[in-house]
Amino acid sequence: MLNFSALRLTAFFLFAFFFSLAAKAPQLRPDLTADAARRDFKIMNAIFARSHATAFKQIPAREAPDIFKDLESVSLGEFIGRILAYYGRIHVDHTMIGFSPELIEAHGLKARFFPLPLRFFGSRAFLDIQYKDLPLGVEITHINGRAMADIISGFAGFPRAASGVSEWDSYYLGEQFASWYFLTGNAAAPWKLAYLGPNSEKPGLISVDPPVDGTQLRRASTDREYFKPVLHSMFLDEKKIAYFAINSFMPAGSPYNTLESWMQYFGQFNTEARRRGAKTLILDLRENRGGVMHLAAASAGWFTHTPITDQSESSVHTRLLPYREFAIAINGQRAKPADFDKLEKYLQTEFADTIQDGYFATRNRDARHVTIAPLHDAYRFEKIYVLIGHSTYSAAVYFARLLKLAHPNVVLAGAETGSAGDGHSAETLVTYRLPESGIFFDVPLARVRFAPLLPGQVPGKGLKPDLMLADTLADFRSRRDAVLEEVVRVVLTPAGEK
Repeated sequence: MLNFSALRLTAFFLFAFFFSLAAKAPQLRPDLTADAARRDFKIMNAIFARSHATAFKQIPAREAPDIFKDLESVSLGEFIGRILAYYGRIHVDHTMIGFSPELIEAHGLKARFFPLPLRFFGSRAFLDIQYKDLPLGVEITHINGRAMADIISGFAGFPRAASGVSEWDSYYLGEQFASWYFLTGNAAAPWKLAYLGPNSEKPGLISVDPPVDGTQLRRASTDREYFKPVLHSMFLDEKKIAYFAINSFMPAGSPYNTLESWMQYFGQFNTEARRRGAKTLILDLRENRGGVMHLAAASAGWFTHTPITDQSESSVHTRLLPYREFAIAINGQRAKPADFDKLEKYLQTEFADTIQDGYFATRNRDARHVTIAPLHDAYRFEKIYVLIGHSTYSAAVYFARLLKLAHPNVVLAGAETGSAGDGHSAETLVTYRLPESGIFFDVPLARVRFAPLLPGQVPGKGLKPDLMLADTLADFRSRRDAVLEEVVRVVLTPAGEK
């Protein structure tokens, strides 16, 4: 599941997900009264404090403060913005805020989110798609007359601002720019963009109309054949290299949505690698946002050399959902009262009756531990390079960690993972709809602590690569996958020349 571990509460407007939860629309107003905003925030804060696996210790037990006291009416953007500002220093991973389809329609939000994907290098923004007569990689210098540097500096009150400008080129800003742009009050369509050509040619100006369906166009930098399917493999026979991209551990809706079909693909890849005599495996997790941890653990057995007992543990802060009347979904699927009954029964069955240090621990810890043994007939690669990056999250981090621990010749290559290498909050996510605003938000119920950890793992930080690699502006503009190319070069370079 998508994980913002140690990145704090984020506004993530995932339209496809929220459309799947459509229900009877509440009465909506263009703006909330301050009293209505207070009521919603009070409910939200109580749910967070009582049920969020990571955040509850960081949220004061006292009554929620009045963060709208200076306002008579509150727009949706201001409502979310002030919530984010309040929670801005609280680590609440796997937590999302979004607009219901009713809100999107009622408030005309389809035409208010900046529709073009951007790629950031420092505080400079570059078009991450070919648009009209503009090629990929054109630098966008101004939007509606305002400089990009000023726009980004306006995000300072939101999560991640404390990280500094040096990290604005990460996946985070690239994916979230349209949301932050809207929340800071800049949204106005059509958008007039000032730009410089790829070779710093003279400035130009172009107008961008809002898309008909209200969605942002797909980023060209990740629109590669090996990132599109859930699983993809290819071989460089003359170089004795096998490549395998695992782009998700949540295969719902794909041809590999059962454990049997998933393992069948891994088996076929295993057979093909043996037939071709591949010596080195490049295992690509750069676009893997996570998914089911048990599936990740089962997959690890294909690539490990030594057995490993994973002793990761999970715990929860509540076994009864607060404000259950506002809960509408579990793990992204529309839920009925009986589904919430089953969820609470699961929480009471799997977790202890007594609370310790604020948490209900796993009832039987040994039963939750997983021993991962190398599969008997799995092909053994001499060396494995695991590609990781800013958009490697959650179960994908768990998987990379297992391989590094259980294979003597695994090299992590790329950039620090987006989610932490010592654990996260997830396992079960409950979606709530706030009654006054109609805002959706997800709350993860379980806290996962990885064990054992990789040597030198810093709490709350991502997995660090052994081989630091990143693409440059020139690579991006030329559509090169410089990280993959560099790993192939390293593989083919004799040891004494590296």
